[in-house]
Amino acid sequence: MPKENSSDDAEGKCFQRCRRKIVSANDDYAEKMVLAMSKRNDSGDVEGKWFQRIHGPCEFHGFQPAISNIKNHVSITLEMENVQYSTWAKLFKIHARSHRVIDHINAPTAGTEKRPQQEEDKELWSTLDATVLQWLYATISHDFLHTIFEPDTTVMEAWNRLRDIFQDNKHSRAFTLEYDFTHVDMTDFLNVSSYCQHLKSMVDQLKNVSSPVANDRLVLQLISRLTEPYQGVAPLIRHRDPLPQFYQARSMFTLEEADCAKKAAQISSAALVARSSEGPPNVPDNSSSNHNTNSGKRNHN
Repeated sequence: MPKENSSDDAEGKCFQRCRRKIVSANDDYAEKMVLAMSKRNDSGDVEGKWFQRIHGPCEFHGFQPAISNIKNHVSITLEMENVQYSTWAKLFKIHARSHRVIDHINAPTAGTEKRPQQEEDKELWSTLDATVLQWLYATISHDFLHTIFEPDTTVMEAWNRLRDIFQDNKHSRAFTLEYDFTHVDMTDFLNVSSYCQHLKSMVDQLKNVSSPVANDRLVLQLISRLTEPYQGVAPLIRHRDPLPQFYQARSMFTLEEADCAKKAAQISSAALVARSSEGPPNVPDNSSSNHNTNSGKRNHN
């Protein structure tokens, strides 16, 4: 083993670099561990060798998942009342793929299964599976947790239970969602953003039950039940060929909403200025009439 204070030895320098990464890691220990491990390559990177000597080999997965707050990466809490399964699943898979543990969620195809064979690797697989399972439990509601929780379960089993909850009775769900989708009315929402977000959420739900909605249909539904201030935008979108993407149409309505708010503010300001320039309302002076009345009474007496 080379000396740590050797300035000429290349491996000694690499050892010190890895050692400094570990000593200075503090709360970011796992993130720096991943960074160092990612620098290792198949040709025998020296720094990677020293990293393994310090931490031990991690040959099966390449590196361990960073110990981070899952809420920073999957900001959605999966609930039955606020159905966002599709978005939640996509975010969770991105996070799992970034840590190279996607195989714990996706069922492997024939010939690509990566289940460990050696006892040492089996223990690592089990540890990583428990970590990903904790991620899943931390991003679902308490009701879902009690629904799918079973002792000694794997991530894939828990994942499949959640999927079945949202994808069972597909035809019945699709029928109800189709009806609700075609009857979404802008008057039921406070602003453009909430209206568009609700439409997009329903499209995601329809996709979950194998009834995807094409972009053109979504855009046409968007402009079919508008309130009066936005009626002028509908022809601009409807006469385009091809129709714009949903996010582009949404942007057009958002800009129109901002213009309407600006015009309303200008009208309100102008009315306020007009009232202030008129001065206070004229109040009749009754003092002289009161004085004459009192004087008449005295003369009469």
